[in-house]
Amino acid sequence: MRNPPGEGDSRPSRELALRRTRRRGRRCVGRRACGPWECGHENYVYSGCPRGQLRARLGLLDEPLIVYLGQLIPRKRVDVLIHAVAELARAELRLVIVGPDMGSGAELRDLVQRCHLHDQVIFLDTLAGHARLAALADADVVAYASEDEVLGLVPLEALLCGTPVVVGGDCGSGETITKMTGGRVVPVGDVAALARALAEILDAQVRWRGLACQAQPAVRDGFGSASVAARLDQVYFEVARP
Repeated sequence: MRNPPGEGDSRPSRELALRRTRRRGRRCVGRRACGPWECGHENYVYSGCPRGQLRARLGLLDEPLIVYLGQLIPRKRVDVLIHAVAELARAELRLVIVGPDMGSGAELRDLVQRCHLHDQVIFLDTLAGHARLAALADADVVAYASEDEVLGLVPLEALLCGTPVVVGGDCGSGETITKMTGGRVVPVGDVAALARALAEILDAQVRWRGLACQAQPAVRDGFGSASVAARLDQVYFEVARP
C-alpha cells in the first residue's frame, strides 16, 4: 500500500526529483556551460577548423589578424584592445571586432577614429555556428581582455580551433590558461602589457599555434560536457544526500 503524499519514506520521490534535475542540468550544460564544441559543432572543431573563410569574406590576404569575439559592452574592455593595437603601430595589422552592439559600439567606433585606426579595424555583427568557429580559426591571435568575467568561453573555443589567445587576468578562463600552454594572461586595463603579449604571439605564429594545439586535450577534459556533467552529478548527489 502506498503512503499518502507527504507521509512515510520520501526517498523514492527525492531520487526521482534528483534524476529529473540531473537531466535538466545535462541539457543546460550541453547548451550553455560547455561551449559550441559540445553543442553540435564537436566534429567540426575536432576535425580542424578550415582557415581562410573570414579572410575571404573581408578581402584579407596574409595580414596579421587579431580577432575579438563577444558583446560590445564596457566590461569586455575592447577599448583597451583598440589602444593596444594603436600602440603596436603596425600598419599591416588588422583587428576584427565581432559581436552585438550592447551599447558601446558608437564609443568604440569613435575611439578607432581618434586612434587613426579606421583602415585597420573592422566591426562585424554576431557570427554563429560554423562561421563563429571559422572566425576564431582564422585569427592569428584571439584577444579577450575583459574584466569581471566568471569564465569566458571564447578563449577556450579559440584554443580548440588551434588559435593562441591573450586573456585579461580578471577572466575566469585566465586561470585555466595560466596552467596550460597556448596563451598569455595580462593585467586588466594594462595597454602596454596587452600590446606586448599580442606582439609576442604575432611574431612567433608557428610556435604559438603549436602550443594552442597542445592545450586542446586539457580544454576538452576540463570543459567538455561529459566532465562537466559528471561534476554536476556529484554536486547534486551531495546536496540531495539525506
